[in-house]
Amino acid sequence: MVSYPRKHKSIVQFCPARKTRRIQRRRLLRRRYKKKGENTMKKILALLMALVMALGCVSAFAEETQNNEITFELPAITLNAETTIDVAELEKVLTMFGAVDEDTMAVVNTILPILSVINESVVVADNGVQFDLGLKGQNVLTIACEQTEDGFALATDLLPSYVITVSNETIQQYAEQIAGQMQDAFANVDMEALAEKISEYGVEFVMTAMSAVKPGDSEHVAIYDYDGYQFNTKTDIEVDLKTIVDAAADLIKKVRDDETFKPMFDAIQSAAGTVTLPTDEELAIDEEQLPEVVCTMYTNTDDEFQATDATSLTYVETAAKDGAQKVDVAVLVADGVQVTIEDQDGNIVDVTVYMEDDTVNVTVSLNAQGISVSFGEIITMGDPVAIDAFLYFMDGENPLIEEVATVAQGGERTFAVLDENKTIITVEQLLADTEGEIVNALMGDLMGNGLGGLIAKVSEIDPEAVGTIMSLFMPTEGPVAVEETTAE
Repeated sequence: MVSYPRKHKSIVQFCPARKTRRIQRRRLLRRRYKKKGENTMKKILALLMALVMALGCVSAFAEETQNNEITFELPAITLNAETTIDVAELEKVLTMFGAVDEDTMAVVNTILPILSVINESVVVADNGVQFDLGLKGQNVLTIACEQTEDGFALATDLLPSYVITVSNETIQQYAEQIAGQMQDAFANVDMEALAEKISEYGVEFVMTAMSAVKPGDSEHVAIYDYDGYQFNTKTDIEVDLKTIVDAAADLIKKVRDDETFKPMFDAIQSAAGTVTLPTDEELAIDEEQLPEVVCTMYTNTDDEFQATDATSLTYVETAAKDGAQKVDVAVLVADGVQVTIEDQDGNIVDVTVYMEDDTVNVTVSLNAQGISVSFGEIITMGDPVAIDAFLYFMDGENPLIEEVATVAQGGERTFAVLDENKTIITVEQLLADTEGEIVNALMGDLMGNGLGGLIAKVSEIDPEAVGTIMSLFMPTEGPVAVEETTAE
C-alpha cells in the first residue's frame, strides 16, 4: 500500500508574502503538457550541431585574424545590481554555532555595516566593457576594457598610473593556437555518424525505459488533499526498476564499445586528460541492491476540480529492501511544478518553479539536520529585465542576502581607459619581463596609489569601519614591558 505524503512546511512558507506566494494558493495553469520527452533526440542533435558551429566559429575567427582585423560588435547593455546583507541576520548566523566570540563579534559589527549595501554595475557599449563596484551607492572601484585599432586596452583605478594593452597579433597567435588544438583533437570525429548513433541508442533506451513504467487502471477515490490541493482520481503505476537500470547499463556499454565514439573519447582525453570508461564488472547490477519503488499518480477528472485545483500529483516512494533507507518524492503540477524530496530522517528538499504573466519564480528550500535554508529568484521579463534573488536562513524574518538587479538595453561607458597621463604597458612587455621590473612598478602603483585611493573612498562612506579595519593591521602602541632581573 502506498503511504501518503507527509505534511511538511513548503519552501515558499519560508519567504514573506511580498516575495512570493504559496503555490497552493495560485490558480490552475491550464497549460497541458504534451508528449513528455518529445523531441529529446532533436535536442541532443541540436547540442551536437552547436558544438560543430562553435568549432567552425573558432576556425573562422583564426582565419579572419590573419590580417589583424579583429573586431567585436557588442550590443549596448547595462546591468545594475544592488546586494543587501542584513547585518542582524548575519550576526545570528555567525553566533548560532558559537564560532565567533563576543570580542570578535564586536569588531565584526563595526565592519559589517559598510558591506550592508553593495552596488554592482556592468556596462557593455562602444566596443568596450566597464565594471563598477560601490558601497552604499558610492563608487569605490572601476575596471574597464576598450577595443582599440591595435588590440585591447585595460585600465582600473587600482592602477591609476598605467594602462595594460594587448595587440591583435598576440590575440591572433593564441586564437590560432587554440583553434589548431581543437581542430587537431576533433579532426577524426565524424559528427554526422556520431549524431546518428546517439539518436539510435537514445531512442532505444527511452523506449525501453518507458515500457518499464506501466500505469494501471484509474479509480475514483474520496477527495485526496495534498497541501490544500484536492484530487479525485488515483492511478497506481508499476515501475520495473531493474529493466530501466539494465537499459542504462546497456546504453553505456554500446557507447563505450562503438568505434564511432572512440575518436570523440580520444579528443576529450587529449584536451582534458585521462578518460576512464566503466567496465562490465562496474556496470553489473545486483538486483538485491535495488530499492523497491511504489508510484501513485493523483489527478482530477471533473471539470469542477480542473477549474480550481492542481493538474496532477505524482508520488514516488523508494525504499531499500532492508528498510534502512527511504526516499519519498512528490511532484505537484499546478500553475507550476513543485518537487518535494524527503528521506527517512525527515530531511526535505523543495524546488518550485512557476510562471505568472511575464514573471518566472524559482524557489529552492533545504531543511536538514535542524538547519533550514531557502533561496528564491523572481525574474520579470521586459525592458528592463528585473531580477530579485534572496536567501533566507533558519526562518529569518528578513532575507540574509538579497540581490535586486535590472538588465536594460543601451548604456554608456564613463571611465577613460586611454589617458595621456598614464604609462602604457603591453602584455608582450610583461611576458618578456624576466627581471620583474615592470611587475614591481605595477605592484608599487597598486600598493602606493591604488589601494590608498580605495581606502580613501571607503573612509568617506564609513570612517569608523575603515579605522577598525586599519587597527587590525597596525602594531600595538605603547612601551614594551621588560622583565626585571636581579643581579647576583
